[in-house]
Amino acid sequence: MAENHRNISQHNEKIFLLGIEKGQTRLEERLSNVRQAFNCQEVFYLENIASKLVADSIGLQEVDRIEMVERKFVEPQLRRGIEEDIPPSDYSVITDWLAGSSPGILVLVGQGGIGKTWVMMNLRSRVTLRTLGFSKPITKGVIFISSTDVTRGFAQVPVPDEYMTLYDLYCASCAAQDEEKRPTDLLSRETFYDALELGSLVIFIDGLDEIITRYRARFSAQSFFSDLTDRLTGDSDGKVVVSCRNIFFDQDEARFSFPYVETFELLGFDACRRSQFFHDALQGMPGRVSKALQLSDQMAALPSGLYVPFVLDLIKDLMLEQADETAVKFEGFSSNILDSTDLNDRIVGQFCQRETLKMLDPIRKLLVDDQVRIFCEIARHIAASRGKVDREALILIVSKVTGRKDAEGFADQLTAHPFIFCGYRPLCKSFLTHIDV
Repeated sequence: MAENHRNISQHNEKIFLLGIEKGQTRLEERLSNVRQAFNCQEVFYLENIASKLVADSIGLQEVDRIEMVERKFVEPQLRRGIEEDIPPSDYSVITDWLAGSSPGILVLVGQGGIGKTWVMMNLRSRVTLRTLGFSKPITKGVIFISSTDVTRGFAQVPVPDEYMTLYDLYCASCAAQDEEKRPTDLLSRETFYDALELGSLVIFIDGLDEIITRYRARFSAQSFFSDLTDRLTGDSDGKVVVSCRNIFFDQDEARFSFPYVETFELLGFDACRRSQFFHDALQGMPGRVSKALQLSDQMAALPSGLYVPFVLDLIKDLMLEQADETAVKFEGFSSNILDSTDLNDRIVGQFCQRETLKMLDPIRKLLVDDQVRIFCEIARHIAASRGKVDREALILIVSKVTGRKDAEGFADQLTAHPFIFCGYRPLCKSFLTHIDV
């Protein structure tokens, strides 16, 4: 520079902006060397400037949410892509990606109740608490965007006229936090994307499927991912992690159109992880552990031999409640079919209530008893024909139970229900006991 840009090198008030190279160490020594070599007034790393702007904006809001993770985390298995013949991978495959140098979007897909939010919160806490060895030694800010915050936020700020971008979701999430008296200084669009590209900001979007369902007319996967192409390719250090139910994400389309999008399917717990979960949660209560294992075989077992984590969590809460653990908070549900004193029925009711609450579109809501009647009709169909329920049969069942003419949309919604698996067979055997409802 001294030879080619003499007018700059001889200036007395120079400020140098440097980029941190991957794997670089001795950062302060490099700053000192540049300052002395070029006799400059100040030397800064761009990543540190972006990190400071992010920290000033989000403050400690993301650290506070870590307290929401109360149960001990059990690392699940994952499968790259969505092909069933691909062997499962250990959890480290996504923590290594998060800590590594490759930019991109990691999409975690899975059926309802499989533990997507639990995994997202665990990954977020690992970034916030700095337990990952990142390839760049910089402080990373975290923005966690939940579908609930987006919905509440768009009640405060206008829904974009064009297709939604990542920045639009961020603005809506901030508006929801301001409503909760947690004011944030909104990052400008330019700063937001620059911080992402520099690796100073990691973004999590939990429940993209619920955002798509609520704002279908304003969401285009093609537009959403295209907006991020320049920010997540080349020399970028940007990382975005998204969770979404299987049926809302076309993995094949993403693979060919956006090679920087990596998809992993979150799998249920195997027998070993199920046992670990109950032993960790019910320490000192071997009788309760035994009962929990028995209930999980009845209520949470998938045909693959895996178990639905959310159902395991409900069973755990029931066991703690029976053990008079006063800290347990078990929400109620409204049903004229299910017996609130029956353990199996309580698990079914809780899960169906969860699905009702997750459906943000009031037109698409199915009450607990509607869901139970649908599952009972499926069980009746299977018992009578000894065959699977295809999509057309499911549409007829939904129409019969709900009386709705738009049953096709409800049928699509039910394909992601935790109590239905391939072939539209009900997961829970207890539906057979209510077959005459």
